[in-house]
Amino acid sequence: MTASAGAGTIDALNRGAQYYEQRIIINMERAKRLPAPEEQRRVFWDFACIWGPPEDHFAHLLRTLGAERFVYGTHWPLRLTQNPRANIDLLPEDLRPAAITDARTLEK
Repeated sequence: MTASAGAGTIDALNRGAQYYEQRIIINMERAKRLPAPEEQRRVFWDFACIWGPPEDHFAHLLRTLGAERFVYGTHWPLRLTQNPRANIDLLPEDLRPAAITDARTLEK
C-alpha cells in the first residue's frame, strides 16, 4: 500500500519541540488529576516524542514520574526509530539502570 501526505498533513506532524513539550506537560497534569491511585497505575507514557539532551526532558520525566510509567515505542513511520534508543543511551548515569516498561508485558 502506498500513501501520500499533503503539505498540511506534514506541517501538522512537524510542529516542533515546543509544541510536543507543551502536550507532554498537559498530559502529565491530566494524569496527576486521575481520581484514584489504581487509575494512575493504568496510565503509561510512550517516550518516542520526548527530546533528549541538552535540556534532557526525558531524564526529568523519569525522575518525576518514575521509569516504570514509560513504555518503549518508536511511532514508526511518523518518527525515526533511533530517537527513543538515543534517549536511553544518553541518560545520566544515575538513570541508566531505570526499568522502563516493556509494552508486551502490559495487561490487555
